Amino acid sequence: TLTSFERNKTIINSFALEQNYPNPFNSSTTFSYTLYKQTDVLFEIFNIQGRKITSKLYENEMEGKHTIYWNMGSSFSSGIYFYQLSIEGQKHVKRMILLK
Repeated sequence: TLTSFERNKTIINSFALEQNYPNPFNSSTTFSYTLYKQTDVLFEIFNIQGRKITSKLYENEMEGKHTIYWNMGSSFSSGIYFYQLSIEGQKHVKRMILLK
């Protein structure tokens, strides 16, 4: 059976978002997250002004660790960007730095 802590972790945090690697990065970076149950996942990247750069919906993702590889190419300028993972109304946001 689950302990009280494990039950609360499953209810409150259905996922964990890690810091991208490398950070700062040049043109490509990797994102990792862990799901504690099967669910839909929305991954988004925003610039410093809050404008959405990209988004991807991963439907019915399985429980476990997942990795997203992203190549920005040459169309983006150096600066601070934010990435967000949204699952069932919960959002986790982290900051990353692009250095060219």
